[in-house]
Amino acid sequence: MGGTSYNLFCIHCNQLICEVAKWKVNKKGKIAIPDIINVTTRDAEDAVNKDLLCYCGECIGEALQMKTCWKYFLNSAKITRSVIHNSDKMTDKQSSSSRKLTSNKETDKKSSLCDCNKSAEILEMKSRFENLEKQMNSMNEEYINKFKDMSKMLILYKLEITRLQEVIWSLHPEFDLNAAFTVDTSNISLALNNC
Repeated sequence: MGGTSYNLFCIHCNQLICEVAKWKVNKKGKIAIPDIINVTTRDAEDAVNKDLLCYCGECIGEALQMKTCWKYFLNSAKITRSVIHNSDKMTDKQSSSSRKLTSNKETDKKSSLCDCNKSAEILEMKSRFENLEKQMNSMNEEYINKFKDMSKMLILYKLEITRLQEVIWSLHPEFDLNAAFTVDTSNISLALNNC
């Protein structure tokens, strides 16, 4: 009776990554594999290890440098698998090689489309950012102008209250109207000076 092995594919572009005899996911969601077939590498942030990249550009795992060799781990969330029975291995290898040829062509097309899409998305994001920045600046100016108008209106009200106080005092000198008509303008003058 034959054993079972697995083909591992990139979840984004269906590119065959490798074939493994065991499928075991560790606690970190990583799958240890003996070697890599269809990936490229780039230096990771720690400059000791390397990220494993599919040809579509997706980071699918990492290569860790040990004392004597490299160990490869794939992120289980970034790959899919298909089961291969050893009795069917020859037909599966033939189909995987034809699949590999077609998927390489598809990957080349997808990568060029991805680059176009990425540049279009970047341009769109830049224009959205510029529009938002313009809106924010116009809103700031609008709020500053409204604040100045409100401050002027409050000062005019204060002057009107003071004028009315003088009229009332001249007509009725016995009334103490200071407590009723006191308005604190210190904050308003400070705010106007800052504008």
